[in-house]
Amino acid sequence: MTIYLPAGLPAEVSAALTAVVEDHPALFTMVANEQTADVVVTFNGNPDAVLIAEWVYTLVAPFPTITDEVTWQELADVWAGSASVSFAGQPLLVSADTATTLSAVLGSPAAEHVTIAPPDEILQMAWDAQPSWALIPFDQLEPRWKVLRLEGASVLDRELDTQTYALAARVSVQGLDRGVSKLTEVLGGPLTNRDRERMSVVLLTGVTALARATAVRMELHGVTYPAQDIAPW
Repeated sequence: MTIYLPAGLPAEVSAALTAVVEDHPALFTMVANEQTADVVVTFNGNPDAVLIAEWVYTLVAPFPTITDEVTWQELADVWAGSASVSFAGQPLLVSADTATTLSAVLGSPAAEHVTIAPPDEILQMAWDAQPSWALIPFDQLEPRWKVLRLEGASVLDRELDTQTYALAARVSVQGLDRGVSKLTEVLGGPLTNRDRERMSVVLLTGVTALARATAVRMELHGVTYPAQDIAPW
């Protein structure tokens, strides 16, 4: 069977699909023409297409950033060529791979307000030019980044509905039933860079910080200080 892979797939997804074709030459042959392929891999395919990969991206800023949330309209406007409002006109930083993949979802980015940089340099570039922001794959998050909510949604929310999340690139396959089922079987399930089953939720109460602050006040004002406002009740 012939199979077609579109341009712009996330590098990891493209590598996995290419490996399937190369490891199973008796099953699949790569072709460059979508119209003649028996099996077609596509972004956001029709309702009958089978999901084989979902790559999640997130807006981030250097950790000390005050801004918590960005609207979808602002992001779309910057991608299309408008200056950023929340980040003082600073360009949005992205890697070439991210720009290529999201171009299939959002259209081509405007060069004057979207800066393409090596993925291993984006973090330092952002910290050196604050206020700044970037768009990165979920799996490239690290502690020095602050995740920005997009229309109230955060990729750190374990229950995030990625089906409606705007920055999720969904890759599907359609075509001959036999080819579709064989490809999904060999892949072993949908590929993703955000596996919610591997996410942990840690609850912090802040009691330690409260105790330290209260202790300082007690040193300054006496041991009965915490009860002064409570006693009348």
